[in-house]
Amino acid sequence: MSTEPDEPIEPAAEREIVSASIPREDVARLEVAAERRGIERDEVVAQAIDAFLARETWSGGFIAPPPPMEVPGPFPWRATTFRLWRRE
Repeated sequence: MSTEPDEPIEPAAEREIVSASIPREDVARLEVAAERRGIERDEVVAQAIDAFLARETWSGGFIAPPPPMEVPGPFPWRATTFRLWRRE
């Protein structure tokens, strides 16, 4: 569920709700970060989780499942598969 900076965050009804306990100092830091960005605190948390998962993906710590396999048609090779094109 990675969101791009311009991509809107999903409505709360479509998200799974997870609770966590964090120290009061961190709650205050979240409030300051949300106020600075002009967004809600839960959006700051969602962006932080997305950033964490992106970093894990980049580092190889999180391996996404492979894309679904596609069965090739009766003729997997096209007429132009082995044709060499010259550059102009």
